[in-house]
Amino acid sequence: MSATTPQRRSFLAALSAFVATPAALAAAPAIAARVEPAEAPELLAPGEELRTLLATYREAASRLASAREHYERIKPVPPAELIVPAGNQWLTDPLSDREREIDGTIVPPRRIYDRRSLQVHIIAQDVPRTTREGRRLRRLARLAKAYEAAKEAAAREAGYWEADEVAGDVTARLAGLTHRLLQVEPKTLAGARILAEACAGLWEARDRLGAGAHTHTSTLGLHLAGALLRITGGPT
Repeated sequence: MSATTPQRRSFLAALSAFVATPAALAAAPAIAARVEPAEAPELLAPGEELRTLLATYREAASRLASAREHYERIKPVPPAELIVPAGNQWLTDPLSDREREIDGTIVPPRRIYDRRSLQVHIIAQDVPRTTREGRRLRRLARLAKAYEAAKEAAAREAGYWEADEVAGDVTARLAGLTHRLLQVEPKTLAGARILAEACAGLWEARDRLGAGAHTHTSTLGLHLAGALLRITGGPT
């Protein structure tokens, strides 16, 4: 090992004193920032939009859930006469439909006579008004019309359709970000985090996206995995 000269010892002492000063410590992040690559602006902009959309989606989803709870409290009960009895499905299926919740999910295994199916059958089969069956079917059609109108009125009173439209619009905009994010390769972990937030946000909205949630999140997930391997120096 070579001996340290007085000049070298003086330089090292001065350097140590500088590094220990608050000014040097404060300058360290700025120096590091100049060395690290900057994230692509075309990724940062969608990232900001993503966070705004996620906040909007959560607000819309909460509003929709409240509207659904209100609807469930005030929705009409289907008249017993409209509930299709079990058996003889070849006779009753053309006159009825599967009962559905307000969000479209099916209520198994019950079927219910609906106005449209009844009217189509009456017209297609030219069922006379004067027969007992004709009177029965028309009575069911009137009853179904009144019940369906009451359900619609309850949904409007609860604000369900308006809340559903807002939630659907925000979800579509979230999904639309996927294509834009896939066009940019993250340069930093901050950029990779944006992809991770997008994956989590789309999965949060999976009930609205349906099968598309798996497509969006898996595609973004693969993009994120490749970015992390590249940024951290792993094999790609």
